[in-house]
Formats: sequence, structure tokens, C-alpha cells
Amino acid sequence: MKKIKTKMIAFNDKKSDIEVEFEVVVGKKCEIPFCDKFDIKGDFNIISKQIDEIYKMNAKLDENDFIQKVTPIIKEELSKLKKAEIKNQKLKRVKELINEYKLKEATKMLKKIDFDSLSDFEKGEYKYYEFSLGNKDELFSQMKEYFKNDIEKLTKIYFDYIKYLEDKREERKPYQLIKEFEEKFSLNLLNRDELSYFYYIKGRNYYYRGEYLLALSNLKKAKENVKNNDRLLASIYNTTANSFSDNLFFDEALQIAKNALKIRKEFNFPEIADTLSLIGGIYFKSGDLKNALKFYKKVLEYRQDDRIYNYLAKTLILQGDLTQAKQYLDKSHIDKAGFYFWIKTLYFYYSKQYDKIEKLYLKEFYCPCNRDIKDKFVIGWFFYIMSLVAIENKKLKKAKKYFSLSLEYFIKDNYILEADFVRRDILHNLKNKKPFKKVVNSFDLDSLFDEYMLKHKTISDDYKDVFDYKVKNNVQFDKIILF
Repeated sequence: MKKIKTKMIAFNDKKSDIEVEFEVVVGKKCEIPFCDKFDIKGDFNIISKQIDEIYKMNAKLDENDFIQKVTPIIKEELSKLKKAEIKNQKLKRVKELINEYKLKEATKMLKKIDFDSLSDFEKGEYKYYEFSLGNKDELFSQMKEYFKNDIEKLTKIYFDYIKYLEDKREERKPYQLIKEFEEKFSLNLLNRDELSYFYYIKGRNYYYRGEYLLALSNLKKAKENVKNNDRLLASIYNTTANSFSDNLFFDEALQIAKNALKIRKEFNFPEIADTLSLIGGIYFKSGDLKNALKFYKKVLEYRQDDRIYNYLAKTLILQGDLTQAKQYLDKSHIDKAGFYFWIKTLYFYYSKQYDKIEKLYLKEFYCPCNRDIKDKFVIGWFFYIMSLVAIENKKLKKAKKYFSLSLEYFIKDNYILEADFVRRDILHNLKNKKPFKKVVNSFDLDSLFDEYMLKHKTISDDYKDVFDYKVKNNVQFDKIILF
């Protein structure tokens, strides 16, 4: 951000010195109140959260002083635009490979480029590609400093890092970065597609936090602002379908997911596999394991990774095909969030290897220090299985303890439907329900569930005109699988 010292005029015409932070963005029409007073050819806009706030306070800038000091900066930015072109052939190829989603090839090509031989504009592009292709956790702070005077690149760095962290299911950091961005920068900085992307990653973050109403509110803004960006539109549909599916609106979720799939297939976007996996997940949750398996296997035509191996293993376990399930489980690897451990626990439970569940508990879930680094969704389901095992072994004191831990971890992360499922299923397996009902009452789960359902029951009607689906609402609750 650029800074100048100028004067602010209060409502009583009293002047005071002020340092203003701002950014000049070329190619946009000026929107500050005194744009017509600049004698400059070319489109530009002055973006400043600080200037926005000054005018909100019924104060204003000393326009003559501000224009005099800012005009040379605007002219310099306009002259830079004429030189903004990638001429280096290898750098051009890196850009093409990234657009084709050939990231390994792009990384190899980037390493062959002599950075010192590039123009200033090309160096900026190089650094941005270096961040896109590199270790974002290590590079983010460095790139924030490098691009501190290039607001457009800085915005991309923020957005790319937030999405990367969301993809890793980081709990807190994406939310902190979104808030940091909103505090530092004016949203007037963003064009419609950038604004749409901002609301998309904000909606995604709320989705991962289990705050579905806030997620859908932001995804609606993302959809309303998207313009001539089919790839982003498909991503908006995808996350929206997830929010609907997690609220048990499976028919609507399937329609929205198919909107995403249609776009991604039409343009052969690399995220086709994500939508096929999503559709498999919708079928899985609705209890249609046959179609779930069909779509999960389609994903393998596009990519093979731990996530899809876990989904396939989980579906096959519930179908009773433990042999094939183990084949996929053996291909998967341990992940930080613990999803591999959860599927492995499910496999041990259905194959009645209870001793191995106990060993996994002692190694990975007994110590809170090990639990705290895992996803609460994983921990909640793990202790649900532990409770079932304890009930089968008639160890009711332990069963009650594990039942309580399962509810605690689900409720901590707003997994209210999952907590209600565990409550109903565990109580169904007991003759003496009274001690376990006391646990439920200690969490006030009835009130939490009623409040959740009341708040979320109108989702389907509320968004039908935004996300292009027909309301159906014919969920078969007895078939739902929330694993």
C-alpha cells in the first residue's frame, strides 16, 4: 500500500494532518467523490479503506492537496501498465501449464528461468507462480512482504492461501486471514469476479466451520457477483451442494452438484473429479451405497488419492465387502486430520477386531495432545465406535465415557446432526438408557437439535431462485448415513 501525508477536513471545516494509505488500480473507473478533478488520461481508481471511513464520518479530504500528491503516482502506474507483458517464453509456458493444471511440469519449467533476466513485471509474475506452485505455508509471509506495494498480487496471495488452508481443513487460520483481509483492504478493490471469489472462499470457510447459514449467505453473494467465469461458478455450485447435503437436502444437493458437473465437463475443468466425489458423497449420505460406489469409482478415472481410497473403503465396509475395502484402505496413508484412522476403525469394528481398536485408541486418541491435532468429526465418530464396542462387551461405565466424548467433540464443532445420530443409535443399543440420557441432558442436546432444525429447515425454499434447483424434500431418514 502506498502512503501520503495530506489533510482531512472535519464537518466543522477544521483541518487536521493525516497519513492516508491507498492503492492505485489501473483499468477501473474512478469512484472517489472528486474523480472529475484529476486531469489524467486513462482509467484508474484509488482504493482505500481509510478514505471510505473518512467519508462515512461526514469528513472529507483536502482535495487539492491530495490530487497534487497522488497525480504523479497515478501517472507512474499507468505507464507501468504499458510495459505489463510477459515476453519470456518459459514464463509464458509456466502460465499455460498452470492453466492446464499441469503443476509438476509448470514447477520444472519455472526452475529453468533466470530470474535476474526478467523485467520488473515478469519478476512479479514469477514470484506469484513460485507461491502458487510452492510451499504456501513457508512462502506466505515472504510473499506478503514482496507484494506489499502490488495490491492485485497481494489479493491473489491472500485468496490462494486461504483456499489452500481450507482444502487442508485448517480450523482457525482461514477465518483469521479472511478477517485480516477485510480489516486491511476495501472490498471496492475487487472486480466482480474477485468479489465473487472472496465470498466463495468466505462461504467455504463457514461451511468447514459448520456454520451453514452463513456459508449459504456468502455463497449466494458469490453466485450473484460471478461474471463470465464458469470455473468459479462451478466451484460455487460445488460448495453449495455440500452445504445442502450436510443439511439432509439430498435431492436439491444432487441437482446443484449436477449443475457443477455439467459446467466442468463442458470445459473439461480438472475439478471434474471433485464433483464426481461430491455426488458419490450425496448418494452415500442418503443411503444409496450402490450409486455412491459407482461415482466414487468414476473418480479413479481422473485421480487416485487417499481421500477417494478412504471413501471407497468406507462404502465397501458398509456394503459388507471387507476384502475389497481393505485393498483400498491399504492404498491410503495416515493424514494429519485423522480420516485414515477413522476408516480403519470402521473396518476393525465391522471385522470385529476390537483389540485393534483399543490399540489405536491408546496410540492415537487416548492423549488429548494427540486428539487436539485431529478433526473433531473424526474424533466424534471414533468415540462413537468405542462406545458401541464397550456396550457389546458390557462395559457400560466406559461406554458412557466414550459416548460423552463423542457428543462433546461433535457439539464443539457444530456437528449437531451427527451428535443427534449418535445419541439415537447408542440409546437404541441399550436396555438401561437412564445413565446415558443424563449425558445427553448435560449437553442440552434436545434444545440444540430443535434450534438447529428450526434455523435450517427453510434452506431449500430460501435459495431455490439462486442455485437453480427444484424443491423436493422427500428425505428417507431411516436410510441416512452421516459417517
